[in-house]
Amino acid sequence: MKRLIFILTTILSVVFFPSCDKDYFNLDSSDDSSDYWITTGTVVLTENGFYIHTDDGFNFVQENDELSTSDLMDGMRLLFYYEIEEEATNSELFDYYIDIKSYEEILTKPIFNFTEETTEEIIDSIGNTPIHIVDTWLTDDFLNIQFEYYGNNLMHYVNLVFDSTNPETENGEILLELKHNDNDDEWTYVNWGIVSFDISKLQNEEEESIKIYVRSLGYYDQYEYNQVLTYDYLNDDLEMSSVYNPTRIYNGLPDSIIK
Repeated sequence: MKRLIFILTTILSVVFFPSCDKDYFNLDSSDDSSDYWITTGTVVLTENGFYIHTDDGFNFVQENDELSTSDLMDGMRLLFYYEIEEEATNSELFDYYIDIKSYEEILTKPIFNFTEETTEEIIDSIGNTPIHIVDTWLTDDFLNIQFEYYGNNLMHYVNLVFDSTNPETENGEILLELKHNDNDDEWTYVNWGIVSFDISKLQNEEEESIKIYVRSLGYYDQYEYNQVLTYDYLNDDLEMSSVYNPTRIYNGLPDSIIK
């Protein structure tokens, strides 16, 4: 859990970040940004309400009712902006009482499988537009990917593809590729987003963990990222990317349109 860094260079602010975090979250400009944090987690519903289990292992419970959370569902993935009220020293379940300032549901999707029967039309619809992976991390049965891409105002599609005709690398890792279809959108702005892919169907009953190799097609028609992650689904010992860092979540919550 790391603090969100708001200090950006003037050039980056003008070119890449047309609005600041507080504008996005509709926060009062007088608020002290040093008191606020941003992170990702999963909603857990209880008889008395809900709490959020964060990707870095904390249990947060909302202390006040100023923000409507009636649309939260069990298992929903969230990117949320919050202030810590106090440590939950009187609870065995919760770590902190927090005040959620704003939140956004993280898009969740299953893996898309290419098989010998997959038509060219379907493959084309998945797309082959360049997309840059910023970061990856594992939590529960989700592979979470933070990414950047060029676009303007059209809907973009992102999918994580497992190709059964080319399932593994030469080292035996399961090969997964982030695919992108920009629907012929103009390359005007650098947008970013986060998506959580359910990878539970990759589990092997004979193994406690598997190695997965994650890549995407970059802007120079070459595969990039090319990282190996360990999906440890029996020991619940999930591996975060060595570069996972919430401070790289730049512009508040995602301002892109993805599906």
